[in-house]
Amino acid sequence: MGVYLEPIKMAMIAFPIMAFMISLPIFLYQYYKHVTFLRWYGLVIYSFMLYLIVAYFLVILPLPDREEVAKFTTARYSLQPFQFVRAFIEETSLIINQPATYLSALKESVVIQPVFNIFLTIPFGIYMRYLFKKDLKTTFLLSFGFSLFFELTQLSGLYGYYPRSYRLFDVDDLFLNTLGGLIGYGMTPLVEKLFPREEALKRRQEKSAKQVSYIKRGVTYLTDWLVFTWLLGIVEGFLGNGYLISVLSFFIYYFVVPVTIFDGQTLAQKVTGLKMITETGEKISKKALFIRQLLFGINCFIINVLLSNALIATGTVPDEQLDVVLYMVFILTFYTLVFVLHVLYNIITKDKQLFYEDISKTILISTK
Repeated sequence: MGVYLEPIKMAMIAFPIMAFMISLPIFLYQYYKHVTFLRWYGLVIYSFMLYLIVAYFLVILPLPDREEVAKFTTARYSLQPFQFVRAFIEETSLIINQPATYLSALKESVVIQPVFNIFLTIPFGIYMRYLFKKDLKTTFLLSFGFSLFFELTQLSGLYGYYPRSYRLFDVDDLFLNTLGGLIGYGMTPLVEKLFPREEALKRRQEKSAKQVSYIKRGVTYLTDWLVFTWLLGIVEGFLGNGYLISVLSFFIYYFVVPVTIFDGQTLAQKVTGLKMITETGEKISKKALFIRQLLFGINCFIINVLLSNALIATGTVPDEQLDVVLYMVFILTFYTLVFVLHVLYNIITKDKQLFYEDISKTILISTK
């Protein structure tokens, strides 16, 4: 059992990082296509990502030493089908007319390994039918491809990291994994009874599409910031680093582009369906947009300086400057804490305006 628990433990550790990397594009796609992102779908997608990570780690872990693998003389692959059936017949202690042998037989590797390979992909089949709406033929092909990916990972020695394969490429695993996917497909109607009905989800989706949630705002903000940081890196590569370059780049991305190209929207807002307008519902003026983005930029700058100086204050600063840096970190931390409390208060009270929107008399609306 420990052989299986360790990969699951590693998957739980890796999941938050990998989920963040994968989830942002999924959120953007859902907001672009459906204007909203229901929490239920988010939970299902996150569970699917966790399942993929656990399944992958179960297949590749534990990793042996490279020098040990180089000394292996075992077979690299087995292309004879139904070897698991022959192994069961030859090695099992099961005696049909003796029920006392049933329990001990279930604990033997000739039973556990084939059953594990089937169970490994049952969730995959369920996700294919429930989440991705795939038919039986497509689920069969995807389950086979999913299993083939695992087997090629093993055959390639973890994509060339090892001098040879450290686990057996087994054609029986392809059969059993694909069978598991088909079983999962067949089980989906039973599993769906435990989940919200499709009609109820659609009603929630239609209602949620008209709202500007803080999750949607957060995804939009993070996307804009990542795109801006990437573009800033390109600009600095040509023009060099400096606060002036950063400020001008920020001004162009967050003010000039929304004014001249996207009619009151940043690039990410265009994708997620958000738009900046005045409190009275009119098109945002250049003055109001400038005030809003200026305050927003100052807020981002303060938080960014906090993070930078928090890293510097870990011991790379001369002793004579350390007190000044620590005071700065303290002040900026206090500001950040106030801002976080401000956001939390707005979430609780369902106030849609943050301070820079309140001062500039602007709001965010959904455009779709």
